[in-house]
Amino acid sequence: PGVLSGITGPVSGVCNESNVNYTTDAGATSYSWTLPSGATGSSSSNSINVNFGAGFTSGTIEVTGNFACNTSTTSISVTGAPATPSVATGGLSSICPGATGEQYSVVSTGATSFTWTASGVATFSGCANPPLCSSYDVDQWGMTPSLSVTAENSCGTSTAYVFPVGCRMMESDAVNASVYPNPTSGKINIEFTSSSKADHTIRITDLAGRVVVVKEVNAAAGTNVVSLDLTEQGAGMYLVHITDQNGGATVTRIAVE
Repeated sequence: PGVLSGITGPVSGVCNESNVNYTTDAGATSYSWTLPSGATGSSSSNSINVNFGAGFTSGTIEVTGNFACNTSTTSISVTGAPATPSVATGGLSSICPGATGEQYSVVSTGATSFTWTASGVATFSGCANPPLCSSYDVDQWGMTPSLSVTAENSCGTSTAYVFPVGCRMMESDAVNASVYPNPTSGKINIEFTSSSKADHTIRITDLAGRVVVVKEVNAAAGTNVVSLDLTEQGAGMYLVHITDQNGGATVTRIAVE
């Protein structure tokens, strides 16, 4: 007996889309497709092009294949609303408390706009590219930040993507750096690589964004090591920001015990 293993095709963001292709296994003598309300199309083969209306919400596409000895049915659930947003290539994937000059970018199949929800922001935040708003700027995070985003179109709203909290190297033009020991009793070594002789700025902040140390470094080409003492700052969590003259940066969280 023949068996249909499934249907391939988009499962979200099909709102107001035309000629969206869905395909199942070949080999049956004929096929019968059933489409949900708000979707149109017809086919007797293993492939069908479907047109979705501007108000299509969700439903199930089903196909039955007629084989010589039996029939086999399979289905796929589809929704008109966009897919849950995901981090765009080169975008920041997490929040670093106290970090400054952050831009978050997302993508979502079928989205016509995005809505961001932020809290724990120390200074300005907002949509970076209206009216799409697929990017969001934060001038500076506070101690307890949170950020989430949903995607919308005329058929509905996606589930929210919530950015995790955790310091990380910035993914775009990042400075290659490390800070050790971590945790520390106060004295730290900041090791970073510079492609040429260039000025770098080392800025250390607490989680509230207060700057406690600033040091300008005329770095040599290759590996550089800068030693600093945070003993007088007291125990707690701190952020080490390293920025080169081209704007490349990295942020590393350290613990002073």
